[in-house]
Formats: sequence, C-alpha cells, structure tokens
Amino acid sequence: MVAYLTRIDNNVTFAGAYLNMTFEKSSRFNLARAIKNSVQGLLALWRNEKAFRVEIILSLPMLLLMFFLDISSFMRLMLVLLLLFLLLVEALNSAIEAVVDRISLEIHEQSRLAKDMGSAAVGIALFMNIVMWAYAILTSNFFHHLRH
Repeated sequence: MVAYLTRIDNNVTFAGAYLNMTFEKSSRFNLARAIKNSVQGLLALWRNEKAFRVEIILSLPMLLLMFFLDISSFMRLMLVLLLLFLLLVEALNSAIEAVVDRISLEIHEQSRLAKDMGSAAVGIALFMNIVMWAYAILTSNFFHHLRH
C-alpha cells in the first residue's frame, strides 16, 4: 500500500489506495471506536478461526516456559514479539480469505493464489517462531537444569 501525507490548514491527512482517514486537532478520529473495532476483530478471529485459537492456546505454555529459560531480556522480547507476529500474520491471512470468499465462492486461479500466499506467510511466521524458540531453548541450559 502506498500512502502519502499532506498538511492542509493544520489538519493532517493520510491518503492512499486503502487508507483515507483525517486526523484533525479537534480529534475527529475516535480512538474508542478504533479500539472497539480491534476488539471485535480479535473476537471474530477467536470465534471463527481455529488456527488462531490453536496458536493462542499453544502460545500460553510457550510464554510460561520462557520464564524457566536462562535467556536475556532481549531474547524474551524477541520471543514474545515473534508470537505476536505469528498472530498478526494469521489475522491478515484470515482477512485475505474473507475478502476472497466475499468476492466469489467460485474456484478461480487468482483466488487460490491469494489464499495460498496468505498460508505461505503464516508458514514462514511459524518457521521463524520454531527456529527462535529452538535456539532459545537449546542455548539456555534448559536441559541441564532438568537433569539436576
């Protein structure tokens, strides 16, 4: 998405192919509405997307495990951010699938490609998590503590 910024009479306007919101000093942008929409999106993901639920449920013991690893605060931050990144990519993949299905339920090569690319993005994010979590566990002397 290409977006550009313009300034007109102390108002800042973002414009682009998919983004058209105006932020004025009078705060026409409603933060409460934005938070409400985000919460509704998260609830919809939880209700409708099994993969999202599985990722959340599997993330909880991983986060607990993290506190038993002898790793730096930076590594802890990276692990948490990678789990959040996986959830973000899953949300975007679900949005792609919803839009494709909204356009047409007919089998079409472009629709299949869009869905496959979204799934590939989730797979890459999952692989990133596996690599970083394996590295954190293997370099933390975790198994040494289990033996003693």
